[in-house]
Amino acid sequence: LEILAKNVLSKDEKTDYAEGEISREMIEKYVDEEPDGNAFEILNLAIKAALTEGKSAGKIRKNLQNELENLRKCVEDPNRFLGLLTSQIVALSAVILSVPDASKSLKINPFQLTKARETAAKIQPNARVEFAKNLAKNLAKTDAKMKLSTAENSWVLLENFLMNL
Repeated sequence: LEILAKNVLSKDEKTDYAEGEISREMIEKYVDEEPDGNAFEILNLAIKAALTEGKSAGKIRKNLQNELENLRKCVEDPNRFLGLLTSQIVALSAVILSVPDASKSLKINPFQLTKARETAAKIQPNARVEFAKNLAKNLAKTDAKMKLSTAENSWVLLENFLMNL
């Protein structure tokens, strides 16, 4: 927390720090949430929506829409978010396809692989490979379309991709 106060906070923010203890609220006030964490959570929410049926699926999709709207407000570049999302999808695919020593061979963080294993466990074992193939195919299509789109249209493409896994 001391490092945060000395290196991240602006002059005015340091004044706030000098007046009291650093709290979780202060950190949340001054430090943006990491978009890579959002990518993981949003992908998990999209997968959960894809695997759920009925009223529960509708609630999950509504939650996903809200998360995407919040993300859109704080992350200016949809292509950057697509990159983060792609990293999560590569980790998930590596787990599903049992890539040997994926941490080293694909340079994936071991924690990311652990989280990907948890996500993969939610998918029916006999449907995992097909799910990974469709995910990669649709990701590639979305990426290609985004390269030819405006930022606003890119967000729409990202939302369509995630809402229709």
